[in-house]
Amino acid sequence: MNRKKADSFLFALFEKHADIVIFTVLFLVSIYLRYRYVPLIDYRSGVSDYNYFLKPWVKFYRETGIVEGLREGVGNYYVPYNVFLALISKIDVKPYLPIALFSILFDYIIALFIYKIAFELKKSQKLLISDKNIKCFAILFALLPIVIENSSIWKQCDSIYSGFLLIALYYFLKGKYDPAFIFTGIAFAFKLQAVFIFPFLILFYIGKKDFSIVKFLWIPLIYLLSGLPAILCGRSAVDTYSIYFDQTSGTHMFENFPSIYAIGMESDEIFFQLALFLPIVIFLFSLLFISQKKGVISSSDWLYIAAWCTMTCNEFLPGMHERYDFLAVILLTFVAIFLHNKILIPVIIIHLVSACTYGSSLSGSELNYTILACFYLGCYCWISYDLYNRMTGKKQTVEI
Repeated sequence: MNRKKADSFLFALFEKHADIVIFTVLFLVSIYLRYRYVPLIDYRSGVSDYNYFLKPWVKFYRETGIVEGLREGVGNYYVPYNVFLALISKIDVKPYLPIALFSILFDYIIALFIYKIAFELKKSQKLLISDKNIKCFAILFALLPIVIENSSIWKQCDSIYSGFLLIALYYFLKGKYDPAFIFTGIAFAFKLQAVFIFPFLILFYIGKKDFSIVKFLWIPLIYLLSGLPAILCGRSAVDTYSIYFDQTSGTHMFENFPSIYAIGMESDEIFFQLALFLPIVIFLFSLLFISQKKGVISSSDWLYIAAWCTMTCNEFLPGMHERYDFLAVILLTFVAIFLHNKILIPVIIIHLVSACTYGSSLSGSELNYTILACFYLGCYCWISYDLYNRMTGKKQTVEI
């Protein structure tokens, strides 16, 4: 009898607080996985960016000092991340720990702003997830394989610029444009790949018509201010502000990402300049469509457009690396879970493709990128057609 009462009590308690229990378990699992994977820095094969680049850069700052190191410059990251590497060079720990922890912090910032964006969208429409369960699905983003692999294993910083861009998108959806552009500028100052969101900003500006183009000046202003630490240490302004131009030099059509150029065009550098204009043409026609669209575009559709814009850059820009669709995968996963489950299948396929490319890069195993590129292109076409249907009023969503 006591056991039945205990069971009834536990069942009632779980039913009432199941969301909190599941959130706590997922959160603890995410912490445990990072605890296990952060020390994993040496690979049997493949290229470890930590061992080949980040670790030597920290060693450079330890040997030369912060001021001299920022004056000479090292690597191809812009000043803010170099300042971070310079500062941790003064900490008596192995560099992989603070490098990983910095990125991991933004893993959870991403999850937090997934949560906040969901509640912001909830004000104007019904989500596929109940209010009570939003936190459970938000923390799930900290458990996505690409997130754990990128920050904890690979020691990359894609979660940092993506985290800042999610903060920016949150403020864009709230109509607070100054902080939105400020955080966009900060994201761009941390990594060049933040430019993937720029086409969305232009479409958003034309479509919303409720803020001044002057707001865009926040981005170059933040970029200029972010370079001052190196300049104050003695580095020339030209060397400082041209870092991103140097990153684009020597780029090939195909760089371990299953873009359209992996389908028989891996080494056709003759098409490089043409490839740069292909996404521009796509965005120009998108701009034409947005400018002539009647009616108000919902916040959820704007978020979908942001995801599509980043994916378009990944698919058609030359020289993409396997991790450059980090933000696109995050945003598309949000759309598939919270807003529009009709794209759940292509989003799952994209996750599988990313798992293959990450695994190959981390382990050095061989992949057939042509096959993966065909799957990725198919997913891109699926998502593009679906977005077009939504924008033309043919919305098809199954609530769960």
